[in-house]
Amino acid sequence: MSNYIVAPYYTTVPCPQRGRKAKLSFDLMRPWCDSLQRLNLAGIIVYDVLPDEIRARFPFGDISLHHGHAPATGLSGNDWRFFVYRDWLASRPDVESVFFTDLFDLVVQHDPHPWMLQHGGMAFGCEASLDQGPWMSAKLDSAFGGWRNCLPGKLPRVTAGLFGGLRNLVLPFLEIVCGIIEAIHVDAPTMNCNMPAVQMAVHAGLRGRNLWFGTPLHDVRWRWGGHNPQAFFHHRWEGLESAAFEKE
Repeated sequence: MSNYIVAPYYTTVPCPQRGRKAKLSFDLMRPWCDSLQRLNLAGIIVYDVLPDEIRARFPFGDISLHHGHAPATGLSGNDWRFFVYRDWLASRPDVESVFFTDLFDLVVQHDPHPWMLQHGGMAFGCEASLDQGPWMSAKLDSAFGGWRNCLPGKLPRVTAGLFGGLRNLVLPFLEIVCGIIEAIHVDAPTMNCNMPAVQMAVHAGLRGRNLWFGTPLHDVRWRWGGHNPQAFFHHRWEGLESAAFEKE
């Protein structure tokens, strides 16, 4: 059986949160790659377009590239990554434990797979609760008008850029997320659909399953500079905006 850390690198469509495309640079990938190599972890970077000089650097240790194609349906790269994740994982019955992470702003501090194999289920990064932060409430209102009737506001607000677990639960989760994104996209084609879709998939679609939130995956105070050296993952924010994305 195989275990992987997977991250996306989409450059042909603007980041929906910033309205700008990611730059093409191996240096942006290097901290993530170095952190996996230091721990002898296997990794996959899914991408749409990368120049020859970047692709020539792979395999990098036990990290390889997977061509996930550019979004062809009008979805953002943030949305489309879930379809690529789903199809890749469906084609890999050998995978036992897998984590999906952001690429530019995250590094791996410790191997998460032994913990996951011991505890089972799925683990999610989180920031606060669903009712903290008007932007998420607004997205949920737009996507699911009566969401408060089925999701209590005190549930964890999970991140779409850090989650993982055992394949037998991760693959159904990805299928649920993709189905929700497709449904939302019909009525809201310009929405960054993956965030509200992930909340609904976790708290409604996986209700009653073995789920872990925040610790020990990462420091839940990460947006405020929190750093737990014992956590499996650490978010890096230093200079991200100017270094990773094209100027307006």
